[in-house]
Amino acid sequence: MGYEGSGLADGSGYQMQQDALRWSHTDGDKRGQSLNARWSGYRLQDELDGILAFRGNALFFEASAWYLWGTNWFSVSISDNATTEVTGLGGSLTFAKSLRRSGGSEWKPYVLLKREPFSEYPLPLSLGTTRNLAEAGLNYKDADGTLTSSISAEKWLSPQSEIRTLNDTLLQPPEPWIFQAIAYWLPTAKPGLAWGWSCAFSHADRTTQEPTTTETEYKYSWYPAAAPIWSGAVSVIAEAGLWQSSRAEWTMMMSVPLLSGQIREWDNKQIKDWGTAPFKFSTSWLFRSADWQLGTDLSAELTPWKQMQFWNEDAYKVFKAKVNIQRNF
Repeated sequence: MGYEGSGLADGSGYQMQQDALRWSHTDGDKRGQSLNARWSGYRLQDELDGILAFRGNALFFEASAWYLWGTNWFSVSISDNATTEVTGLGGSLTFAKSLRRSGGSEWKPYVLLKREPFSEYPLPLSLGTTRNLAEAGLNYKDADGTLTSSISAEKWLSPQSEIRTLNDTLLQPPEPWIFQAIAYWLPTAKPGLAWGWSCAFSHADRTTQEPTTTETEYKYSWYPAAAPIWSGAVSVIAEAGLWQSSRAEWTMMMSVPLLSGQIREWDNKQIKDWGTAPFKFSTSWLFRSADWQLGTDLSAELTPWKQMQFWNEDAYKVFKAKVNIQRNF
């Protein structure tokens, strides 16, 4: 049983707090069940670049179960909400297969189907946005680290027609298709410095900029859940294990984009820029005993509009904090 609390704030006035309670039970290593409840409170303090100020909250419930049959792993979940901002049931289906090799390495292909609220950022959550996701991937793990790769297609759905922007001729948020390909290598956490990498490419069949602004600007429209019609980034990841013992761990991680760019669209005119991927930094602590586990995570992202101008005063800044408490019975 556990609790997880998190908070998000950016330099533009968006704020969000989430609190979650989780209960889980396992029957050996063959099957398990869990129940989750998550509350989200979100707001935009003042009108910002055509987006009107708002405040709201959402409460979600989820039940899930998994089963291991030989080397095949199945998982199913169903979720619902107790508020009016987000409508419709959610849920997921997952199938994965474990292929172990000599030397301790493991390959794990998987397929995932999911419907869920877009709850990472305040604006899409306030608009009742949900997304339908289909994803296929391949994970690899050995003593040195983990390689994760996936391709996915998702559809954003926004049922609300409430006027949320100064551009009131566009009441309905766009509902784009988004296609992504992602791969990244993360080293195993251990004392010392280790290196990894990531690359990501995406394509959206339409922009999300028009409904939230009144003129062409270098501003993220859904802050930052916008979907540029094309984007790509290659980054290097540095991870430092500062302290590791049987009772505690302390790590720091930094992601620096080496090459990135995106294409946005406004009134059928394309706007191209390079150096648009975020610089990311995070630090985490983990403390554990026989019955308890406490984890904390602090992170920051700096996203430039163009040409890797991370420290420009107009760069988009996001700060996140998370704490996790778990009790084992």
